[in-house]
Amino acid sequence: MTGDARTGVLALGVWDPDDVEAMAVCECTVIKGYTLPFMTRGGLNDDRMGPVSRHEQCRTCNGTWTTCPGHFGSIRLIAPVYHVLFMPTVLALLRRTCPGCSALLAPRASACAGCGHPVPKLTVRVHMVEAEYTYAQRAAWSPALPLKTTVSASEARRRLKGLTDADVARAGLSKGRPEHLICTVLPVCPPQARPTVQQASGRCSVDDLTHKYAEIIKANNALKERLVGARPQHVVDDGLRTLQWHVSTLLDSQIPTSRKDFDYGRLEPRKGLRQRLEGKEGRFRKNLMGRVHTSLS
Repeated sequence: MTGDARTGVLALGVWDPDDVEAMAVCECTVIKGYTLPFMTRGGLNDDRMGPVSRHEQCRTCNGTWTTCPGHFGSIRLIAPVYHVLFMPTVLALLRRTCPGCSALLAPRASACAGCGHPVPKLTVRVHMVEAEYTYAQRAAWSPALPLKTTVSASEARRRLKGLTDADVARAGLSKGRPEHLICTVLPVCPPQARPTVQQASGRCSVDDLTHKYAEIIKANNALKERLVGARPQHVVDDGLRTLQWHVSTLLDSQIPTSRKDFDYGRLEPRKGLRQRLEGKEGRFRKNLMGRVHTSLS
């Protein structure tokens, strides 16, 4: 988000992953001890992001629980995944991008004017993009062209990254690069935004966001081990699907999938970032849009 103080114009864009990492005070890579009220270096309760209790001090700004504003961390994903809330924009851009040379296509083109690669029909399935070619396109291009295939997030990012700045402007994206619509680095909210609640029984109730971040780190580390260990491709693909599901449900826990993000300890669905912001009970309307009361004398 950028603004011009002279004109009062506010422009919204997409965060550059490098900016997310530059803003972060630490990288979250471990989940050990995330359910406990003490700090683990590189964990979700790292004291560089802020204190997790009233008796601790922030290592970044030396503030206390009441004075520290909180600082973001980051999670670098081992493989790109789709941002479920950006899927309509990603789909529109992929429909205008050549699968072969990443050139900007003319509207309703059936093949790329540059390399001649056929343009498939693209559809979105929640957080997946499927491509479908016709028999005529396969006959004209190559017998090896699959009739149906899935466009991975890595492939989508490669195609979007190949667009020039002029092509991006012609496609209608005014701020940011289109490849930034694909997740490679996730910002991690500070502990103040996801506090741990002490229950009457003495146990700590961990916030839904902390649970989701922990599951993302776990899935990310598992996928890394599979890639380093040169596991079979179907095993790697299964790990990538797991990582994609956890990132998607962090952003929107009510996406229409067969697997629901459910907290069996409380017997209720977990809340993603979207559920925390929207609606009458969301942060904007419930906590930030307070009415100004005036008294008449």
